Amino acid sequence: MSNIKIFENKNFGEVRTLKRNDQVLFVAKDVCDSLDIKNTTDAVKRLDADEVTRLNLGGRVGETNLVNEFGLYNLVLGSRKPEAKKFKRWITHEVIPEIRKTGQYISKPNSVEDLIIMQAESVKELKQKVDHQEKQIETIKGAIIHTDEDWRNWVNQQINSIAFRNKNYREIRKQSYDILENRARCRLDVRLNNLKDRLEQAGAKKSKIRQVNKLDVIEEEPRLKEIYTMVVEKLVIKYSA
Repeated sequence: MSNIKIFENKNFGEVRTLKRNDQVLFVAKDVCDSLDIKNTTDAVKRLDADEVTRLNLGGRVGETNLVNEFGLYNLVLGSRKPEAKKFKRWITHEVIPEIRKTGQYISKPNSVEDLIIMQAESVKELKQKVDHQEKQIETIKGAIIHTDEDWRNWVNQQINSIAFRNKNYREIRKQSYDILENRARCRLDVRLNNLKDRLEQAGAKKSKIRQVNKLDVIEEEPRLKEIYTMVVEKLVIKYSA
């Protein structure tokens, strides 16, 4: 593919990227190498189907796994490399903005006419993006604008909003927890029982212990909270489409 763009970082090596159908995609093998994830195949299997794409990049490689932004963030969360957050910052602050600066990959123009054509194409594509995004912005902005202080209220508000449209609150809540358990490789029931045991040993009132729920477990651990926030954001976008 001619539109592959390679980004290089002295700490993380090379990451191949490309744009397809308005999505920024990253070669999964490159991302895993940067994050010291040894088995790319296993890591990709743990991602959702809409986070992975198989494409033929040409040459002898054949079909290759590529991940979108959600898939990349989940690979970052699954990495044990201490510099994983720095890698994510490099991607979000340098790589993605560079790719989206013009909405496409533009090589050096050979003439003034080429430059005018390229700029016109960029403006047209950017206008199409804005028109499309404005239709969804009211729903999606609610999923991404929130603060740590009202995190719990934000989660409940988003889940309630989805459930109202789908008439199935319990199923939506269960779905969100199931996705979290799969991605974080944890068992919320076990963690909930452990939390209740700790509260009991600390002398908490029985009424307080009975009120403890899975959301308390998630909020207690920053890693689970970060993953679950992403899960809820994805569900909001999915059910608002």
